[in-house]
Order: sequence, then structure tokens, then C-alpha cells
Amino acid sequence: MDDRLDADVARVSLPRPDLVFKQLRLYLEEQSRRLPTRQNIVQLVRFGESGDESVIELGPAFDKGDTDTHFHFRSGARLSFGVTLRRQGTGALLIAYRFCLKFPANSRVDCFLFNLNPKRHPDPLQEPRYHVHPGFTHFRIPVPALSPLDVLDRIFFVIEPAFSP
Repeated sequence: MDDRLDADVARVSLPRPDLVFKQLRLYLEEQSRRLPTRQNIVQLVRFGESGDESVIELGPAFDKGDTDTHFHFRSGARLSFGVTLRRQGTGALLIAYRFCLKFPANSRVDCFLFNLNPKRHPDPLQEPRYHVHPGFTHFRIPVPALSPLDVLDRIFFVIEPAFSP
């Protein structure tokens, strides 16, 4: 299963890390415009480089409670994420990510997580390299690799609207 995923990840075509950062920031700015309270996306989305790897982050790496660094939805849900990329030629290779959509206490589900682990787990049936946690953190469903923008599309247009109170 992880062999197929590795091939899927290699096919995800991404521009240079700095351009992925700009794409994600622009996407979130557009989504923020749809909300009654605009958010300072330039301040919320961070970019860092170390050697040939880059990290794009919004909010905390692991959601342990609401902060002013999350992206907040009208429903009370909040989003945080981290994306790790490696420069490769004129583009970037997707190394890892974690997107966490945390719902308010009165929601039917707790959270929705999209994870692409940087390395394979010894037991891919228990912990597939790319998986979704559909509402429960200990339940993982393997899924094909998605680009960070594809994940955000699913969060903003499918998951958050479907599970919002």
C-alpha cells in the first residue's frame, strides 16, 4: 500500500516552496474574505527554510486548544497545518503534512486530520503513510496523496460545511 502512495506523492507536482507558500496564503486570504471577520493571513501563515527543506505553518503543530494563530471559521471550527517540502530542481517534493480541522464542542465530530507522514511506519495497516482521521484521532483511513491546495479545498468546501452545527 505504501509503495503506491510513494509513487502518488512523487507525481504531486508542486512549484518552488516559496511559491507554494504564496499559493496557500492567497488561498486562505480568499477564504477569509468570505467570512464576516477577516483574518490576518499574512501574519498567520509562516514560512521557514533549513537547507533544502521548507516548512509552511498555520497555527500550532498539534492542536491542544484554541489560539489566535488558528484560522477560524464562522461555525467555530479552527484550522491549523504544517507542510514540509524539499526543493527539487525547479519545483518541490512533498515530504510531509498535517492538516487539523478541529470542530467546536457542540459538533458531531471532534476533528478531521489529513496526514502525510515523512516516513513509512513499520505497520502500514495500522499507520498508513498518507491517511485521514475522520473524526476520531485513533482511526485512520488510507487515501491517495493530495496536494496541500487539494486538502484545503476538501476542508473548506466539503468537510467543514458538512460537519458544522
